Amino acid sequence: MSTLTLSVHNIKHYIGERLLFHLPGAELYKGDRIGVVGVNGAGKSTLMRILAGRLTPDEGSVSAHGRRFLMPQTDSADAVYLSGNTGHSGGERVRARMAAAMADRPDVLLLDEPASHLDDETRDVLLNYLRRYPGTLVLISHYRYLLDALCREIWELEDGAFTRWAGGYTDYQAAKQAKFDSDMEAYETYTEKKRQLLKAAAGQDAIADRFQNISENDFYRGKGKIVAKKAKSLRTRAEKLTVAERPKRRGRVYVDFDEADQPVSKTPLRVENLSLAPYGRILLENASFTVAGGEKIAIRGRNGCGKSTLLEHILNRGEGVTVAPGVRFGYLSQRLDALDDDMTLLENVLAGSRHNESFVRLNMSRLWIRGEDVHKKAGVLSGGERVKACLAKLYLSDANFLLLDEPTNFLDIYAMQALQEALETYGGAIILVSHDRMLREAVCSRELDLFASGTGGTPAYPGG
Repeated sequence: MSTLTLSVHNIKHYIGERLLFHLPGAELYKGDRIGVVGVNGAGKSTLMRILAGRLTPDEGSVSAHGRRFLMPQTDSADAVYLSGNTGHSGGERVRARMAAAMADRPDVLLLDEPASHLDDETRDVLLNYLRRYPGTLVLISHYRYLLDALCREIWELEDGAFTRWAGGYTDYQAAKQAKFDSDMEAYETYTEKKRQLLKAAAGQDAIADRFQNISENDFYRGKGKIVAKKAKSLRTRAEKLTVAERPKRRGRVYVDFDEADQPVSKTPLRVENLSLAPYGRILLENASFTVAGGEKIAIRGRNGCGKSTLLEHILNRGEGVTVAPGVRFGYLSQRLDALDDDMTLLENVLAGSRHNESFVRLNMSRLWIRGEDVHKKAGVLSGGERVKACLAKLYLSDANFLLLDEPTNFLDIYAMQALQEALETYGGAIILVSHDRMLREAVCSRELDLFASGTGGTPAYPGG
């Protein structure tokens, strides 16, 4: 018999007066593999903190039957495992945190976006470790391959409701679509049957009215009453039909960058003989490349090879970097530090925008940042909400050259697709750092390959 590791007892959690989610009950056993999915802001990270015992739900409880370990999606005071993180990449920090999880030997391992920041090689290492892990695994990830490879059940949080689906992510998608199709067929059958009954009742009403109006004869008046009774019976049948609600399909997420004026120069950025060696680590030696107007390039390489350092050096217009007049950089850092944690979402976006509040709120709503959510303090946002807020701040600015460092980290799949489409049609230049191969191939025409940390050398860059 399997060993019980975690019990969930009818938990509810609220944001103000809004129900964030309701999880009626669940029991987890050794060897269970659970994937948690839902749009940004659905409460996935909050649920993980509750399961880990770090947050008390507003109602209900969670009972642990063994050691629990939570790896949150962003570093916090109790989740930084590198002494003095200075100079370490996001991927290196994640690897260190996974090492801490392994050392703790937990019975329940709760991972919130563990594959974010990781290069392909390190993702494979993570996957192989998790395949061998013998305990209970609960996983949040936008990396669909990881969910498919590991999970035997998907927990979905949507509009406060909790649903369990058998299988991995692909199985979940197929089953959810099949349920939508079945529910839509039931709804259409219901509405058509109700329409037919009410139409027939209206026809009987018209006949009854004619009988009532054509004569004072009791015979015809009696016939009219019979027909009216038949109409009433038809309407009663329509009212007693089992109601089938129209199934909801979540609306699209939109990312829409402003078409700001472009630099006059045909070459808005030139990098010549650039060498970088921060913290005593040689990252680049004598690297040279250019970016043409409207060109979109990707920077590729292992964790720690200097991708983020290069982007920040360009942003700061450091030595070896020549920026044409009229270039206005828009920078999205993987640290997501463009927000003031003491300000609300709306205040943060307005602070860097040339647009009025009405326009800003409209565009935030297209990212599914709506209603009272715009008044959330930035310090309490989930990773996905924080990325969306940073994106809103970026695309409502007057930037005409984008420097994007892992922009899809923590985004749900709907927002990832919307961002990809927006970048594909963006008229300005882009330098993109991303481990998402699909995004790189869809958006960028060239790739800049950086050598691994410490090897130095000139990056391979076709046409640079």
